Amino acid sequence: MLARRSTIRHPSGLDISTPLLIPSFSSKGMPLGRNGVSQVQEVFEYSGEFIEETLLVSAYDLFYKNLPPPDEWANAPELVFLDSGGYEVGSSSDLSEVAHDGREAKHWQDDAPLREVLQGWSDRIPAIAVSYDHPNSRAPFAEQVSAALDLFNDYPKFGRNFLIKPATATQMTLKEVMKDVLNNVDVLKDFDVVGITEKEAGHTTIDKMRTIAHLRAAMNEAKVNAAIQIFGSLDPLFSCLYFVSGAEVFDGLTWMRYSYHKGLAIYRYAHGPLELSLGTQDRHVFMSCLSSNVYYLKRLRESFCRFCMGGDFKHFGEYGDQIRTAYENLETTLVQL
Repeated sequence: MLARRSTIRHPSGLDISTPLLIPSFSSKGMPLGRNGVSQVQEVFEYSGEFIEETLLVSAYDLFYKNLPPPDEWANAPELVFLDSGGYEVGSSSDLSEVAHDGREAKHWQDDAPLREVLQGWSDRIPAIAVSYDHPNSRAPFAEQVSAALDLFNDYPKFGRNFLIKPATATQMTLKEVMKDVLNNVDVLKDFDVVGITEKEAGHTTIDKMRTIAHLRAAMNEAKVNAAIQIFGSLDPLFSCLYFVSGAEVFDGLTWMRYSYHKGLAIYRYAHGPLELSLGTQDRHVFMSCLSSNVYYLKRLRESFCRFCMGGDFKHFGEYGDQIRTAYENLETTLVQL
């Protein structure tokens, strides 16, 4: 069984138990309010009331003040994943994005702004930093590793999250670079978390599951204990599929864009007639949906933990049988290689 639980040991002394399902915040795709500030700030401040454990923010949004600095957060979580800003400056969307606002990103051509955010990070909140990424900057796997280590060595108080990216601008998935990754998997021992984006893991669901499974199996064989994170995947169904494939950390914006209902992500405002009332104002439906989704993720995490105890797919709820079938298909494709 590739699904697992593990412990990430943070330099601060904090031990973080996986699996983790992490609500993410990003200004990308979020409308501007009347004051010209991204609505992500309003969502962030509201959800601080019920996100107590882990969240992900972007260095881009902190640098450009789309979010308040960590010292000003009224409710500090136990741990923050600090993304490097590559998503915000890229023109491509993740798989859950339904609209792109067309705004051009501000300067992010090198890691200088990221380093400024790292340098000024508050010691009161332990953080795991993600290696620098820019959509116009691609490099072979060995160079990606070297650049990540150079960054992390300068900021030892952060956990290390290495995001594997395609080696060239023409590569849309990780298919080519994964050959180098699997042949040199030992180098991943220097990281606490190894990340890939859902979109770049493959063109089909089984391809994505297979990419995760190959990586986890190779890491297990090399005794690399780092957790695998799937960036951009916080869908209640797909997180289950990737979890049984070997990933154990999941983040994304789905919790803000949709409503979680009976194992699926559905139209956000359906939360009103399904859970509240027909007379509930849209703004209140949205805010209620956010808190409901966060608690849904907590329950989903508990089901992941129970699955690890015995491998019973019924813990995945309504779609346990489908997830079992998908896992059996994955096993078949792995045996054939």
